[in-house]
Amino acid sequence: MKIDGNSFVSSVTAAGTYYGIVAEGSSLDHITIRNNSYQATNSATPTHVPILVRVSNTSNVMSDVRVDSNDIALNTGSSNGAISFDASASLSRGIVVNHNSVRAAGTTAVGIKFLGNFEAHVGGNAISGPGTSISANSRGSGACSLTISGNSSSVGKLSLLNACRTGSVVTGNRDQRAVDASSIGGMGKPAVLVRGYRNGSVDFTAGTPVVVPFNRFDVDNGGNYDVRVDGFVTPNPGVYRVRACVRFDGANFAEGESADVELAGTGISYAFNRVVAGGSDFHSCVDDLLSLSASAIVQVKVSASGTNGRRTILGLGRYSSFFSVERVSDLP
Repeated sequence: MKIDGNSFVSSVTAAGTYYGIVAEGSSLDHITIRNNSYQATNSATPTHVPILVRVSNTSNVMSDVRVDSNDIALNTGSSNGAISFDASASLSRGIVVNHNSVRAAGTTAVGIKFLGNFEAHVGGNAISGPGTSISANSRGSGACSLTISGNSSSVGKLSLLNACRTGSVVTGNRDQRAVDASSIGGMGKPAVLVRGYRNGSVDFTAGTPVVVPFNRFDVDNGGNYDVRVDGFVTPNPGVYRVRACVRFDGANFAEGESADVELAGTGISYAFNRVVAGGSDFHSCVDDLLSLSASAIVQVKVSASGTNGRRTILGLGRYSSFFSVERVSDLP
């Protein structure tokens, strides 16, 4: 069955739940829902579910279902989801949700929602407004495996629970943050990526450790570098690879004096490197795998030896003094 090219406009104001496209049966197979439009500009009273795909039988499944290139605009969204899949504890396979546009305001609203056990790919969707961009929760003890990649979300975050949390892979999305730390803890390998550098040189005093204030960013896909603390703040628990290099002005160092660079948290030193100066500008770099809890802070700190008090961190562009973070796995 194909549902293609329809347009729905709703102006109802009465309380109730209103549906656009509903594909429902004891089992569902070979369904395509694409190039449809659903717009509702009314108040917050009605609940709108523009696209619902549901299996009514508690043991049957859906397979080969594609929801593609639909445009949805709601003045106020709901927790039911603008695009909603409702299935049983048995595994539904071949579900593809690609290239849809969802605009739905509301902190409790959900953009794309899965309830049940699925093998699904969710990719290339643009979701703006809802508090939760993509939500998935399993039923029973069955498997659930979603691949969520290439989506963009300007407000909402991900929420994957139970088997959908531990069995899914999330990578390359514009916003990888979870609704809470526990809902993302087992999500395979979320691509938390940060790469920043120092633009403009900074002086500090020998014998007094200071935090390097990075101020330019090539990438920060979850907004996880916090300039208020000059450090990376973990969005969820995991193993992170952190690298940093700092370039020092050699003119302020006497022969044999040294500069230290370390990866540090609140009261913790993770990795450390010391370089002895030789009269010219020099780099000192650190690289480590860190097992971090949610909301941990990682900073780059420097210090220097010597009697000549003034030292200088050189900020000459992307490859002078820089810092990068990648989340590589869940905690062991």
